[in-house]
Amino acid sequence: MTTNSCVCRFCALLMTSIFIALPVVADDDEEKRQRTVRVDCSRHSIAKALKKRAEVLIVEISGQCQESVLIQRDRVTLRGVSEDAAILSPGDAPAVEIIASQEVAIEQLQLEGGAANGVRAKGLGSLSVVGVTVQNSRSGLVLSDGMIATVTDSSFVGNSRDGISVSQGVNLKIGGNILISDNARMGLFASALSTVNFSENGCQLEANGNWIGLWVSSGSIASLVGPMDSSTEAIGNSRYGIAALNANVVAYDIETSGSFAGIRTLKLAMVELQGDIHIADCDSYGLYSTSESVVHIAGSAVFEGTGSAALYSGSGASVFGGDYSPLTIRDNFGWGVLVDGGRIGLWNTTVTGSGLTDVDLRFGAIAEFQDGSVVGSITCEESVLIRGDVACPAPAPLSAATIGVVTKSTRRDVAYDLLPPLVLLEQ
Repeated sequence: MTTNSCVCRFCALLMTSIFIALPVVADDDEEKRQRTVRVDCSRHSIAKALKKRAEVLIVEISGQCQESVLIQRDRVTLRGVSEDAAILSPGDAPAVEIIASQEVAIEQLQLEGGAANGVRAKGLGSLSVVGVTVQNSRSGLVLSDGMIATVTDSSFVGNSRDGISVSQGVNLKIGGNILISDNARMGLFASALSTVNFSENGCQLEANGNWIGLWVSSGSIASLVGPMDSSTEAIGNSRYGIAALNANVVAYDIETSGSFAGIRTLKLAMVELQGDIHIADCDSYGLYSTSESVVHIAGSAVFEGTGSAALYSGSGASVFGGDYSPLTIRDNFGWGVLVDGGRIGLWNTTVTGSGLTDVDLRFGAIAEFQDGSVVGSITCEESVLIRGDVACPAPAPLSAATIGVVTKSTRRDVAYDLLPPLVLLEQ
């Protein structure tokens, strides 16, 4: 046998062995790439499962795990597979803490942080939360330091601070049915250049029974706009339904009632209200705008049943509405519209049935009523500028009886009581 033939036979055998071995190597790689680990909380721990080697790790949880889970790796999913699947923090650490990790998901779980937060995620990472309930925690979900997150069909209820808190450049997208209720401070709190958006598939947001339903501040942006079935409900929040301070907010189909003020804007906030807007039964103000903020009521709006003033514009604030759809302000216990040093521009607007005066213009107010606007009654100070469909009567001096705050509880004039200064809220 020649040397060349031996070499050829050897090469053929080598190539055959390689091709035979290749499928085995591919199977091993696939197993290493994705791995599912099942955790029975009565016998196993999630922390131990997270030590398993895999490029993509799925941890399926049944029962209630009494532990705090720390995630510092990419592509991890925590998924509840039993009806009672839960992670309950036993101490002062969050139920789940995520640090600078990409493609982390929490699905179909109940989380309780106790004295700590339910979920704390920070750093340059990404998080998906689906079908999760977070309750009995300090704050339900806390995101910071550039985290990108999506939250779908989840609830944040009965926490001792905020339902959801985002700060320091966070990008949050919410979708499906989102319930944020009965939290001691804010339902949703966005600050420090963060962004909150509705998902492309729409969102039905309920922020009810908190101190403030939604608070957007410090250069943050909230775009609560989606497909036609999207909406925002802020009912029974003790202070404000929706509040914006030095921030931009766009909201669609809004229902707010039962607060001191339904919507509050201040310090250069810019707010646009779209769709169907109903602001009712607020103790003092429907829309309370001050401090050079700007509000555009672009949708079809009804303000009614408010204790002091349905629409208040003061301290350099500007409020515009009725230019796209009718604006109705009716049957309020105090004033329909009170402008004290601010500006209003109202088109196609009807203001009637107020307990005091339908429109009261004071302290250099600027007002414009156009496109067939109707006002039942109006009073003006001499410093007022007004034009359009409505004119001021001859000026009359102010008396103590006409400078009052009317609440639903009294439904009559009381001595003017300055509102307490707004405490700037920090996380």
